[in-house]
Amino acid sequence: MLDQTVEANAESDPAMLGPVAKDSCPGPTPPLRVLFLERGGDAAQMRLRPLLDLLRAAGQIGGYAVVDRDLSISGDVADDYDVVLAHRIPSGRQLAWLRRTAARFAYDIDDLLLPGPDESWRGRRASDAASVAWRLRNARHITAPSRRLLATLERRLGASIADRAQLLLNAGVENPPLKRAFGRPRLLWTSSAVVPVTDDVLSACQGIDAALRAIGTDILLVGRFAPGIREQFSRSETIAWLPPDQYRKLLAEGPFIGVRPLPTGLPADQQAFIDCKSDIRAAEYGSSGIEAVYSPLPPYTESDLPCRIAPTNRAEDWRDAVLAVARGFRAAAMSLRSTPHSRRGGRAALCLGDLYKQAVIIGTGARLSAWKLSIASAARAFRLGVIAREFLAALSRIGAAATPPVRFRALPTPALFRNIERGFRGLRSRLFR
Repeated sequence: MLDQTVEANAESDPAMLGPVAKDSCPGPTPPLRVLFLERGGDAAQMRLRPLLDLLRAAGQIGGYAVVDRDLSISGDVADDYDVVLAHRIPSGRQLAWLRRTAARFAYDIDDLLLPGPDESWRGRRASDAASVAWRLRNARHITAPSRRLLATLERRLGASIADRAQLLLNAGVENPPLKRAFGRPRLLWTSSAVVPVTDDVLSACQGIDAALRAIGTDILLVGRFAPGIREQFSRSETIAWLPPDQYRKLLAEGPFIGVRPLPTGLPADQQAFIDCKSDIRAAEYGSSGIEAVYSPLPPYTESDLPCRIAPTNRAEDWRDAVLAVARGFRAAAMSLRSTPHSRRGGRAALCLGDLYKQAVIIGTGARLSAWKLSIASAARAFRLGVIAREFLAALSRIGAAATPPVRFRALPTPALFRNIERGFRGLRSRLFR
């Protein structure tokens, strides 16, 4: 019934989200008011905010207010809220507010943020893991982008979450290039955390460098990279951090070929962290029409997004994979910009792209006909609509039970202390990147 409702809506107007199916998401009236305890980063900008924005625009929620790590509130501020939404690692003040108010909340997590049985975390990592465990135990509903992550979290938590857990795929946010020159592409590697310097990662880097030399280009590294990684590239530029708006502008302007090498042979507990990562980078690249090459790991091999997988992390496999993208660069970039970010999946909404995948994603460089572009647009909206509807269903279950509504009253951290903390975090990032 849910998919049928979305399908009928997509056929009439793929940009809109239709009425909520009564048998799966009753929802209160007036629409839900959401209080989002945000920590920033990709999980907020690429995973949750696009869904909240779509639901608000369609009138399915009455708006959402955003509470940052310092308890400053912005957005659709209201007297009270029907749903509290938290994600990833809470700040100390956010966690204290949740504990004090005993608010019923939904929790979204997209990384393996609990230690394995053979790991001993200390200091900040240990305290962060404790706060994540508290949220997992106390959340009324839990969403994550992969079943592998949900199962691993349950094992490490030592408590069942199956009856409260829900798969919620990464939708991405459309960032279509307004003006993009299809000249010689640069390679792009974005990483918010330092990638371990292992033999297979170094081998992949050597293959990437061989490809960039054959193309006659360079690689742009955005984020945190160990010196051992940066030294592998004959021509490179490093940007430690960009504000989200500037980063999205960078992706839209391009032209780029994305790369995402990750280690495949770490000790079991450490490899589990890599294997449980989400495909949010694929959603990010695909949203901006950037084709990319990925290591053969579960975040990408199990993804429903169109991912070009290097067979191994050997140098020659990475060189050949990057050069294959470069040879069809113009056609691939234009095709990805015009297709739904889906490759496979059990639901009809996630399989619609299969009808024309060979003609679009594996493009021959030919100009796409108008009917193919129309199918692509409808399929992209179809997938996003289904994910948004599933997200709404999760929020509605919390809102229906949350009586009375939650009031948010808190004094934000004074600006002086905030600036001191930000300065300290920036210094720590520069020292340990």
